[in-house]
Amino acid sequence: MKETLRRFWKSLLEKIDDKINQYLNKSNGKKSIVDADDDTVVNFFAMILKKVINRALMGAEYDVVSDSALVEPLQELCANLNDNAYRIAGYMLGAKPYAECWCVPSFITVGGQQKLIHSYLDGSRVRITSIKEDEQINECYMILNATKRRDKEYFLCRKHTLDDNGNLTISYFVADGEARETNSTVLPEWDSLVQTEVTYPGVNHIGFGRYKSPVQAFNDSVYGVPLNYNCGLIEAQLKKAVENIEFEMKASKKMLFPDWSIVRKEDKNGNPIGGMYSIDEHIFPIRRKPNENGSLIDEYCPAVRGSEYEAHLTSLLERYQNLMGVTELITHNETTTGATATEIRMLNMDNLSLEQSIKKAMRKGNIETLEADGIYLGIARDLWTYDEDYTDIYVDADKELEKYIRMYETGAIELSDLVRYWNPTFTEEQIEEKVMAINEARASNTQKSIEELLNI
Repeated sequence: MKETLRRFWKSLLEKIDDKINQYLNKSNGKKSIVDADDDTVVNFFAMILKKVINRALMGAEYDVVSDSALVEPLQELCANLNDNAYRIAGYMLGAKPYAECWCVPSFITVGGQQKLIHSYLDGSRVRITSIKEDEQINECYMILNATKRRDKEYFLCRKHTLDDNGNLTISYFVADGEARETNSTVLPEWDSLVQTEVTYPGVNHIGFGRYKSPVQAFNDSVYGVPLNYNCGLIEAQLKKAVENIEFEMKASKKMLFPDWSIVRKEDKNGNPIGGMYSIDEHIFPIRRKPNENGSLIDEYCPAVRGSEYEAHLTSLLERYQNLMGVTELITHNETTTGATATEIRMLNMDNLSLEQSIKKAMRKGNIETLEADGIYLGIARDLWTYDEDYTDIYVDADKELEKYIRMYETGAIELSDLVRYWNPTFTEEQIEEKVMAINEARASNTQKSIEELLNI
């Protein structure tokens, strides 16, 4: 399928060459060796990528905050973004050559009713064909679905166009692997879409959420690059180092050399058959010279140079991580024993910086997606706000709360500030209600602590 996709995009871009900006899809010649999903090698990239995503998205909670019942469908779609956060981040950081995830809203029929859902597309299924100076996409193609009929691949393609007046137009077509448009009757399940073209006037939005990799590319590519961008050489060295270790371990196995007379094969009359042969990869019978001294079984077990190979591999992995801008994720030479929170943060500065960049890219993509959902559902943008929360592994939540309580008790902050800290997704109205409830409870001489009152 990967080769078919490459052929499809090459053919399509050639067909529309005079209508688009081909420069956007030029090859920069920089390719990494390892894909995140490659299981034919010891995939150090996948190990690092999983740890990066785990750290960046730990405790991720996305929410749409609103007092309007009209926004409930949008809140359900936001929950879907939460459910697919790891998938989005995986496409955004691990896909190659284009590290992108596009969240595309589409209507499907469920129980006779139209329902808006999200499709998540990686970089292999999208192409940008026109872009403004502010990097806003104003024309692009995407492969929304794919199927195979009579040994031929067919793609359901969707085109988004945003004109200078902010009007968004969405259209569809079916094409084969050579990007030749095909009669939709070949695939009747797509026929209704192919006959559809929809325009949303004055929305000033491309109509989907784009999650572009925040990894620095050091080039002018409009697409994102994977976390292991420019790591091709060191990935080849890692592959060779692993092969050397495997060879060393195999070569260092214990081998036995018994005299052939005690392991020889015999025919039914007890006569020996054959000469020297091996029983398996560990036992090699030999025939000694007459009167040769020695035991009937000799053994050989060469020394294993594991520490030297391990040190070499560790050194390569440290360089590999540094090239990706992360530290000590799969190597652990540094120690944080006895370190303060500030010292731990300093040791993890590279990781923290990347995590913040990932969260920022996720936030931007989430808001774009929800705005697109709102366009299709007819939900006004001023009816809702986006909110998010993550677990900060460097912050002790109990100690942080104690600090805010001390600040409140000494008059440094108001009760509303304390409530806002403890309930970051609350609206101003909800904060006021909570403050009133706490004051009422305290006025009734309750014995509950401020901590308990915050959770009533």
